[in-house]
Amino acid sequence: METSKRGVISLPEERVGPYLRALVAGLNVLAPHEDFVPLSSAIAHLNALDPRISGPILFPAEVDALSGLPAFPWMERALSEQDLARTGTGYTRASDHDLSRVDDLDSDLGNRMRARKELHIHLRNHVLLPISRVTVSVKRRGRTTDFGLTFDRMSPDGAWLRIRADISGPAGWERLGPISINSDGKAIPDKGLRHLLSRHQSIPLIALRNQLCEATGVDVIRLSRSTVGPFWFPGMPLPEGVPTALGKGLLLHLSTAIISTDIQYSAHRDPLVPMPAGEIAPEGYGLYRERRFAASQPLVETVRNWSRQQGVDVLVTPMVPSR
Repeated sequence: METSKRGVISLPEERVGPYLRALVAGLNVLAPHEDFVPLSSAIAHLNALDPRISGPILFPAEVDALSGLPAFPWMERALSEQDLARTGTGYTRASDHDLSRVDDLDSDLGNRMRARKELHIHLRNHVLLPISRVTVSVKRRGRTTDFGLTFDRMSPDGAWLRIRADISGPAGWERLGPISINSDGKAIPDKGLRHLLSRHQSIPLIALRNQLCEATGVDVIRLSRSTVGPFWFPGMPLPEGVPTALGKGLLLHLSTAIISTDIQYSAHRDPLVPMPAGEIAPEGYGLYRERRFAASQPLVETVRNWSRQQGVDVLVTPMVPSR
């Protein structure tokens, strides 16, 4: 493997499949809940990148050196290919007979066409992770009007981010800041809401809640920010201060931070990120942070011991990558 000046790690062709299948194994054992980007979409996206399905069509295979997840251009190529797959034009629907005729003339071209056909079948039948997406849904209309907001994004450091908010407004409202309700009762976000969340996605959680309250003019009763990644593996540079022993196996992180009226006692269970100094939740709210890990079996106790040295007990689930 080689790390370039662009901050990506180039994977040799023989490492691509095992890398992707290890990442899928980690996601499966951790089974991220709805505060995270959808598990089914994450796995479908990774499977699209796997040469078992797509051959070399989506190469080069590059990994973000910060997150250890597939680099943005690699992920984006799958989305671009999905747009082509949905048009269903040209040789992407080539028959077996057509492919055999191409094989007789040019075997390399025939193999690429066969890989693209298999990839397009996969892409037409699965939803992939978005580059950036905001959705809003009405949850209840009565004495109050409550809605849920979700912001999914491939973040600048390569990790997969989801921000979720439960927001409660007055009964009968038709517009709250950048959110409106149409005649069918569906909540519609303005384009400015995506820009707001993109600009402020990494600020402290309390400040992010304040930004959303100001933008909508009502109360955010629950807010979560959850991330898939980083994914550490041998040969990847680790953050400063992290023991080198944690880079001797496979280690997938899931982290989440929540501020909510349902949390009675605040807690910090993230061994990698220190609790912000002087952080105080608003009255009636609690703050909770957690980091969970999927680790290759030899690394499980190493991660647990390191976490305890940081004063935190964490969940570390062993994973066995498929071959």
